[in-house]
Amino acid sequence: MMQAIDVVVSVNRDHLRVNPGEAVDLTVTVHNDSNAIDVFRIEVSGIDDEWGRPDVFAQMLRPHPGRPEEPHRDCIFESRVTIMPPRNSTSVAGPRHLEIKGTRDHNPLQKTVVPVALDVLPFYSFELDLTPKICTGPRGAYTVSILNNGNHELNFELKARDPEELCTFTFDQPVPRVQPGETARIGMKVVPAQRPLRGRPRQYGFTATVTPRLAGLESREIHGTLNASSRWGGIMSRLNSALHRPRGTPSIRSFRLPTWVWLICGVAVITAVVVGIVYALRAGSDIGVAEFQLNPDQETRYLLPFPDSRTVRIEGSAQRQGTGGGLEVDLLRPDGSRSVLFKLLPSAFNLTFTIDEEVGSLGPDGWELILLNTSNSEQARGILKISTIKLE
Repeated sequence: MMQAIDVVVSVNRDHLRVNPGEAVDLTVTVHNDSNAIDVFRIEVSGIDDEWGRPDVFAQMLRPHPGRPEEPHRDCIFESRVTIMPPRNSTSVAGPRHLEIKGTRDHNPLQKTVVPVALDVLPFYSFELDLTPKICTGPRGAYTVSILNNGNHELNFELKARDPEELCTFTFDQPVPRVQPGETARIGMKVVPAQRPLRGRPRQYGFTATVTPRLAGLESREIHGTLNASSRWGGIMSRLNSALHRPRGTPSIRSFRLPTWVWLICGVAVITAVVVGIVYALRAGSDIGVAEFQLNPDQETRYLLPFPDSRTVRIEGSAQRQGTGGGLEVDLLRPDGSRSVLFKLLPSAFNLTFTIDEEVGSLGPDGWELILLNTSNSEQARGILKISTIKLE
């Protein structure tokens, strides 16, 4: 206790411990040690007003009678401070230093300050989410969101498995650390070991498990589904993908020639060989067209299948609409790294690029392109067109 002239302040406890959502009481006693009647006041600093206030802020007190062993009740007043921090992430766990200050109106410069230690104890709580819940394609890209709504930081360990153990799961951050009140978003990629040759997609259900690295806290699970598309694709597979694709995923129209066209092409090739002009011709065909509409900083993926015949080069072109930022097109390599094919800036709304052997090896089914809207305020929308260039 620190004593100043005429003002004496004491507390019943100098160290408090409290759980958020619960209350702890502190009793403050103020003595008038002067020889005059006056109004005495107390203030509490070091905590928010919402956490607690004195039930009596001020009171007029008579002077001390001069006999400390027999103080008059009118020269003393008591005030109770009930401290109750809210049970949310704003009541961060840890120590706080309170000050109880006593003053008198006739001489405010005279004061007594009593320190009180307050320990806010930790509590733990978190929530999970998975987006999207269902993904259709050769592989799945998901985001695991962890909200720490406790008042102490938490470290987590992420794992995932499917019942048949036929999928490989990788996380951007396998052991994330999340501060109170913050949300961590961790990318998760699911790659199936088996896919149907053709027809309907094969469905893989999986469970992602998030385990806090703290004794006594239980793990939580969240479930998702991957509809692994067939290797060569078919009408039913593309229809299923269209019905389940999330907003922002491109609508892909594949171009397949009917049988009679192939017969005519075969006759034309034979004729060309006979005439001897095949070496002077250069032919091309479209593989597909992807229409995209991306929000700022949003990306989507487009699987480019193998062409029907051997080619020397693959060419593509893209156009976009929007005034800010740009469009970036990357090629996903088999090892998971990216190669930037081009960046489409606002001043260049149409651009042509080339995929050849120097860019990277082919994947098991073709190339996977990633379209990224690099703007932070404008939508990017347009068309991505892929063509094969046959060279002889």
